[in-house]
Amino acid sequence: MLHIKERIAATVAETLSVPAAEVMGFFKVPDRPEWGEISLPCFPFAKALRKAPQQIAADAAAAVEALPEVVSAKAMGPYLNIGIDHGKLAERLLPLLMTGGSDVVGTEDGADKCVAIDYSSPNIAKPIAFHHIRSTVLGQALGNIYAALGWRVERINYLGDWGTTQGKLIHAFLTWGNDDALSSEGIKHLLDIYVRFSREAKDNPDLEEQARAWFVKLEDGDPQAKELWQRFRDISISEFKRIYDLLGVDFDHYDGESMYYDKSESVFKLAAEKAGACESEGAYVIPLDDLELPPILLRKKDGATLYATRDIAAAMDRKERFGFDRSLYVVGSQQALYFRQLTEALRRMGCDWADTMHHVPFGMLSIKDPDTGEVSTGSTRSGNVIFLEDVLARAMEKVRTSVQENAKRHALGLTDEEVETITRQVGSGAIIFADLSNRRSNNIVFDWDQMLAMNGDTGVKVQYSHARCASMLRQAEDCDTAAFDTSHYTRPQERFLIATLARFPEVVRRAAEDYEPSLISRYLLDITEAFGGVYELFKSEGYRFLDEDPAIRASRMALVKGTARILRDGLALLGIEAPEKM
Repeated sequence: MLHIKERIAATVAETLSVPAAEVMGFFKVPDRPEWGEISLPCFPFAKALRKAPQQIAADAAAAVEALPEVVSAKAMGPYLNIGIDHGKLAERLLPLLMTGGSDVVGTEDGADKCVAIDYSSPNIAKPIAFHHIRSTVLGQALGNIYAALGWRVERINYLGDWGTTQGKLIHAFLTWGNDDALSSEGIKHLLDIYVRFSREAKDNPDLEEQARAWFVKLEDGDPQAKELWQRFRDISISEFKRIYDLLGVDFDHYDGESMYYDKSESVFKLAAEKAGACESEGAYVIPLDDLELPPILLRKKDGATLYATRDIAAAMDRKERFGFDRSLYVVGSQQALYFRQLTEALRRMGCDWADTMHHVPFGMLSIKDPDTGEVSTGSTRSGNVIFLEDVLARAMEKVRTSVQENAKRHALGLTDEEVETITRQVGSGAIIFADLSNRRSNNIVFDWDQMLAMNGDTGVKVQYSHARCASMLRQAEDCDTAAFDTSHYTRPQERFLIATLARFPEVVRRAAEDYEPSLISRYLLDITEAFGGVYELFKSEGYRFLDEDPAIRASRMALVKGTARILRDGLALLGIEAPEKM
């Protein structure tokens, strides 16, 4: 479909004397399938061309209709609606989808390019809270999308493992900690003593001073402080990996702020030489007054460095290590101002690649308690926090119960192993899809009933559509789908499904350009809807997917196989598995 759109855009551009890229940007899907597969609103060109949009649409229609891929081009008011040759499209599309090859979207886009993606980034010594799900699944999906387009992807988990908090943990462990509890309970024990420290510090300010003293010792290389910190870090990473495995998330690098704590002097020197860094009220800053931005703080009055100092060093290190063409920071929208400051600071320090760094912001996340109806996010410091593992466990429990009941009701004969596989796939998939089906800029509330519903815009619905395809393919395993005949695609539902399947490469590219995995999620729902229309035909009299005529059977099963492929690949880009049975 992308190839066809490019041909149409070039023709329209030549006819109207407008840029082809501009035409491509205005293409949309018509509101009704019978109007065609591509629609071009022409009013954006009216002012420049000094013509009525209706006349522009008519002029373009005459030129576009001559293209061999086009079967109709009609001006409908200010819109040019275009019908494509489904036979030609299917002849190119279906063999590609049925061969099982990996290159469906085209990997030439990212050839010899590298993208570094910083995502998830929890603090050590604390369980991964539920609010980390947004950065985690967004970053993982973006990595998958860029990899599918041929980019070399460097996935970075930039841990919060340095700062005064580490001094608090060290002091808390030496005061209330227990080696046996740390070995057996791991992060849970560290969280308990951290919460206790926070509560007792409210009435005993001296604890904060003692914590700062321990952090200074850690920075100075004190053996006891360093040994405890390393132990906390190792336990944390081991625990994080266990949770990430449940979500199918992985990283190439477990870096952390600790990698750059000793780079502060070199950052200060370069900032002074090139960015005008100076003392301000006892602190050390890079002024950004000319941009009407607050200064970026590199060192506090007490001499302590800040995360900005380490972020500057980290950005420079990543450029040197990876030679990235693009560097993405998947961090909440609350940090928008800070990333403007960080990028500008690097630019002033002589990093001409600073413009290749992009903040990928996202909205707030909260969860609706299914029992009380209350919506909350929780606070680690107060001990009132919603853990990601608890949310996953609850989702799995709900899915397992549902799978067992359905298996019994429909006599599916699932083994215990199959039940557990489906439970994991659907449980984690429901949570990931619930996040990624929303635009990342939106604030979202997780609702259990909506997330696991079959009749809403959910991951469960998309996964079930794939399982339905897989079931049909098993029943027709002897069918030679390569023998399909496009002349049998005569019904509007079939043509609409073919056109929707053909949009996949274009959607993936848009998702990469906009850093917006939700475009893929919404597209998969479109596929599910389009396939549902064809499936309704299968249920009608005289339209059997196991038709006795080999050519008809092959043609119908080719559509099923192509649909299964796009659903499977699309879900994989989101980090979700496609069940064979449900």
